[in-house]
Amino acid sequence: MQTTEKSAVGTSERRERIIQQLRSHGSVQVNELSTQFQVSTVTIRNDLTFLEKQGVALRAYGGALLCEPGQQIPERTIADKSQLNTPVKQRIGALAATLVPPDSRLILDSGTTTMEIARHLRNHKDIVVMTNGINVANQLLDAEGVELLMTGGAFAP
Repeated sequence: MQTTEKSAVGTSERRERIIQQLRSHGSVQVNELSTQFQVSTVTIRNDLTFLEKQGVALRAYGGALLCEPGQQIPERTIADKSQLNTPVKQRIGALAATLVPPDSRLILDSGTTTMEIARHLRNHKDIVVMTNGINVANQLLDAEGVELLMTGGAFAP
């Protein structure tokens, strides 16, 4: 158990102390850091997200682990990614779909933002969409005006 810091510290100093704890203990816990630094758990989660983006930490449930130099940070699952920045992805999908005229031919890569584009293309007429993403294809399976192609060949429901 960590002792509580006597005075408030700035963001940079707090993050540096978190890095020191990661190096000495190998992991940190959100609730303990929140108590130690007298800040909210949201602030600590933001700190850990920042450190993950810097390649210092690997986010884990309830905390983070030390990320060794050269260690690959695993790719987030599609389920995890779909929970991140959802309103922004929905707005991008809606806007992008407005730019697609009838008789268009599109290639949509796999991904959660492209899934939102596909979702907003469901009511389009006379378009062909090719994708390598099952999640993208699932959005267009029963769209009447969309011909769906998968990179392995034509996909028919």
